[in-house]
Amino acid sequence: MTPPPDETEPRRRPRGESLARLLGRAGAVPDGAVEKFIRSGRVSVDGTCVRDPAFLPPVEARFSIDGAPVDVSW
Repeated sequence: MTPPPDETEPRRRPRGESLARLLGRAGAVPDGAVEKFIRSGRVSVDGTCVRDPAFLPPVEARFSIDGAPVDVSW
Protein backbone atom coordinates (compact mmCIF):
# COMPACT_ATOMS: atom_id res chain seq x y z
CA MET A 1 0.00 0.00 0.00
CA THR A 2 1.28 3.44 -0.93
CA PRO A 3 1.53 6.04 1.84
CA PRO A 4 -0.54 9.22 1.38
CA PRO A 5 1.28 12.15 -0.24
CA ASP A 6 2.95 14.62 2.07
CA GLU A 7 0.82 17.78 1.86
CA THR A 8 3.76 19.94 3.01
CA GLU A 9 5.72 19.27 -0.18
CA PRO A 10 4.95 21.42 -3.23
CA ARG A 11 3.21 19.64 -6.07
CA ARG A 12 5.30 19.07 -9.16
CA ARG A 13 4.06 19.80 -12.63
CA PRO A 14 3.65 16.95 -15.11
CA ARG A 15 6.41 16.08 -17.55
CA GLY A 16 5.89 16.80 -21.21
CA GLU A 17 3.67 19.85 -20.84
CA SER A 18 4.30 22.58 -23.44
CA LEU A 19 5.46 26.06 -22.50
CA ALA A 20 2.20 27.57 -23.78
CA ARG A 21 0.08 25.22 -21.71
CA LEU A 22 2.14 25.81 -18.55
CA LEU A 23 1.89 29.59 -18.80
CA GLY A 24 -1.79 29.47 -19.71
CA ARG A 25 -2.65 27.20 -16.79
CA ALA A 26 -0.64 29.41 -14.42
CA GLY A 27 -2.67 32.44 -15.49
CA ALA A 28 0.54 34.36 -16.06
CA VAL A 29 -0.63 35.79 -19.39
CA PRO A 30 -4.03 37.19 -20.43
CA ASP A 31 -6.35 34.62 -22.00
CA GLY A 32 -5.61 34.04 -25.66
CA ALA A 33 -2.27 35.88 -25.59
CA VAL A 34 0.05 33.09 -24.46
CA GLU A 35 1.42 32.22 -27.90
CA LYS A 36 1.82 35.90 -28.81
CA PHE A 37 3.86 36.54 -25.64
CA ILE A 38 6.10 33.53 -26.36
CA ARG A 39 6.62 34.26 -30.08
CA SER A 40 7.44 37.93 -29.37
CA GLY A 41 10.39 36.94 -27.16
CA ARG A 42 8.93 38.01 -23.82
CA VAL A 43 9.28 34.57 -22.19
CA SER A 44 12.48 33.03 -20.81
CA VAL A 45 13.13 29.52 -19.56
CA ASP A 46 16.14 29.18 -17.27
CA GLY A 47 17.35 32.59 -18.47
CA THR A 48 17.11 31.78 -22.19
CA CYS A 49 14.54 33.39 -24.48
CA VAL A 50 12.21 30.77 -25.96
CA ARG A 51 9.98 31.62 -28.95
CA ASP A 52 8.41 28.20 -29.54
CA PRO A 53 5.05 27.69 -27.74
CA ALA A 54 5.42 23.90 -28.16
CA PHE A 55 8.78 23.89 -26.34
CA LEU A 56 8.89 21.21 -23.62
CA PRO A 57 10.79 22.72 -20.66
CA PRO A 58 12.58 20.55 -18.10
CA VAL A 59 10.57 19.72 -14.99
CA GLU A 60 12.70 21.90 -12.70
CA ALA A 61 12.90 24.87 -15.13
CA ARG A 62 12.42 28.47 -13.98
CA PHE A 63 10.25 30.81 -16.03
CA SER A 64 10.05 34.56 -16.46
CA ILE A 65 8.00 37.01 -18.51
CA ASP A 66 9.57 40.38 -19.24
CA GLY A 67 12.20 39.53 -16.61
CA ALA A 68 9.68 38.89 -13.81
CA PRO A 69 9.62 35.36 -12.33
CA VAL A 70 6.54 33.24 -13.01
CA ASP A 71 5.39 30.39 -10.76
CA VAL A 72 3.91 27.55 -12.82
CA SER A 73 3.55 25.09 -9.94
CA TRP A 74 0.07 24.04 -8.90
